[in-house]
Amino acid sequence: MTIDEWIEMKLKVVLEFTAPWSEPCKFMRPAMEEIAARFKEHADFYTLDVEQFKTFARNTRVEALPTFLLVRDTILERVVGVSKDDLQRSIEKHTTNTAVHVDRTSGST
Repeated sequence: MTIDEWIEMKLKVVLEFTAPWSEPCKFMRPAMEEIAARFKEHADFYTLDVEQFKTFARNTRVEALPTFLLVRDTILERVVGVSKDDLQRSIEKHTTNTAVHVDRTSGST
């Protein structure tokens, strides 16, 4: 395994900012559980109550609920709202090897 492969395999973290009184958060909860189960080998998932983590939520600019942050050393992507598809695409984008094969055989010989 190369260092690049190891770095690519390094787990990411998905933070879900929620609140017990938020209807959109309640609506999104089953989808989040399904996504977390699907990607458990690629990321760690944490649910944070904004009332208990007010300073952290403010520092990461959480302005609407639910907010999902995909993190690895820094915030890679922010997904706000109740779109399961948007959240899933975001996680897939950052956990799937998306290397592009470049064909170097064409051209002058």
